[in-house]
Parts: sequence; structure tokens; C-alpha cells
Amino acid sequence: MLTEMFTSTAVQKATPVAQSIELALMEGSSHIYIEGSSDEDHANNWTSEKLHTVRQQLAEHNLSAIVHGNYRNPICHQIEDIREAAKHYMFKEVDLARELDAPLIVHASCLFTHSNLSHLRRTAMSDFARIVNELNDYAQSQGVTLWLENLEHYQNRRPFYTLFSMFEQYRRVFSEVDPAVKFILDLGHENISADQPHETLAYFIDRIAAVSVSNNDGAIDSHSPLDQGTLDYRKVIDVLKAHGWRGHLTVETKKGGLREAMSHLRFAAEQSLVAEHMVGCV
Repeated sequence: MLTEMFTSTAVQKATPVAQSIELALMEGSSHIYIEGSSDEDHANNWTSEKLHTVRQQLAEHNLSAIVHGNYRNPICHQIEDIREAAKHYMFKEVDLARELDAPLIVHASCLFTHSNLSHLRRTAMSDFARIVNELNDYAQSQGVTLWLENLEHYQNRRPFYTLFSMFEQYRRVFSEVDPAVKFILDLGHENISADQPHETLAYFIDRIAAVSVSNNDGAIDSHSPLDQGTLDYRKVIDVLKAHGWRGHLTVETKKGGLREAMSHLRFAAEQSLVAEHMVGCV
């Protein structure tokens, strides 16, 4: 069942591209992550020779790539000139994704603090949706799909705030951006932002192209294995099964990898089936 549900897989360890390829071969995943937030593999650090070498390696090993955009790029900054510079940098990330035949993960990056929080957040979300649409126009012309990734909302770490990290923000942005723009739901992040992350999964299921899995205690994004935290992956599997969802799975745990995560997901699926059987017998 899981192999039908998760049509592609990757392990995200924030490693340089050569190590990401080695990791994919070791784990048996179909995709690698290009970590655009790293010094080594950001969008400005790809020569023609490097692109040629990586494309050859991917083809040789029958692997595909996902470009993880630089989450430090301040696309939602309060200053227009900075936002524009951040947008043009993201055009370079689209170009990299095109060269690697990969989707591009986009973040609503900008950690901010302000006394007029509600106004600032609304303005920043409008800017983000507008820039995503502009970016998507270019991405579609280059054959690249954008995946928006949610950040974690730390309620107890004021006065600093993240964006695109709460349910209402997801709903607003996806109501304003082109339907071609998809959602990669980081369930570890959502376990911090929401009491019931599986409900977020269910609500946005038609926009979700990928899920990123890890676990935590609901307070710190610890990237723990799937059985070590408060996120109930049986509920996640229940939602995916109920909607007949098919898509990409990324594993982002500090310990363990794809095989261990699949083992936990398989156990969650088995427990779900047991629960269904027990209900049917009552």
C-alpha cells in the first residue's frame, strides 16, 4: 500500500550534492535534495561543469532531484528593494531547477518583529502571494513546478514570528496563487504550529504534492524519528488513505532514514487496518 501511496521518495540531510547522491543510493530513494540554503549548493554556485557532472550522475543512477530553495532568502521582507532582490535570486533557483528537471521548494522567508503585528503579517502574506504568482509565471515558462513549504510557528518565542506557518495563512495564500502551485506539507513543522496536523493535511489534500515527515514534542523541531514524538502517524496514514492520495515522501530525521521511516509508516498503516477491522466487528 505504501509504495502505491508514495510514488517517489527522498531523504533530506542538508548534505552537499555528492553526499546526497551517495545517501540516495544507500537508502534506496528515488530523489535527492539539492540544498539551496548551503554554501556549497546555493543557486549562485553552479557552474556549467558542475551541472553537467551532476546531471550525468543522476542519469547514471536513475535518480531525480528536488531543489530546496534557500529558506534564508528574505522574500517577504518589509523593504521593497530587498524583496525584489530576493525575487530575482529565486529566478536563479528556478533556472537551477530547470537544469536539473526538478521542482523548486519555496519558503515565505522572513523572520520579523513588529508592534503592529496583524498589519505587518497581512501585508507580508499579500507580498508573498504576489511574488509567488510572478515566480510561477516564470517557472511555468521553464517547465518548473513550485512547491510551497510551511515553516514552524513558535508561539512561545515572541517577539519573533515566521510566515506561512499557520493554517489561515496557508488558506489565504492558496486562495490567491495559481492552482499550478503546490504544497509540500512539513508535518514536523505543522506539529509545532497546530494541535491536529492531520486536519491540515486533510483540508489541503488536493494541493499537496509532497509530505515531509519527522516527529517532535510539539515545541521544538527536533527532527526525531517518526515513533519519537507527539505526532500520530496513524492519523496521517488514515487521511492519505481516505483521500486516495498519491505523491512524494521526504524523510527529514536526524537519526534513521527512509527504511526506518517506512517501517514506522507501515506499522501505522497496519494499526489503522486493525482499528478498521475492530470497528467493523463491533
